[in-house]
Amino acid sequence: MAARTASWVEVADRLAATRSYWLGTCDPGGRPHAVPVWGAVLRSDLYMFSERRTAKARHLAGTMGRTLSTPCATRADLSGEV
Repeated sequence: MAARTASWVEVADRLAATRSYWLGTCDPGGRPHAVPVWGAVLRSDLYMFSERRTAKARHLAGTMGRTLSTPCATRADLSGEV
């Protein structure tokens, strides 16, 4: 059976159930970097804060992959690419 892809509205609804997430990025050399972040969903948009000089901000500005997951899969049952 093929997996169903959730719509962004469904993802945003699940993300709104929590305020903390795990953000996974890669540095330019491809090494993974995972950090906890706080965020908020407002009108289906996800907002997170980071100083520009942090590794996570530099990695997000790059073209490497990114993932976001909730700290506990049973709370929001979500893990996926952003």
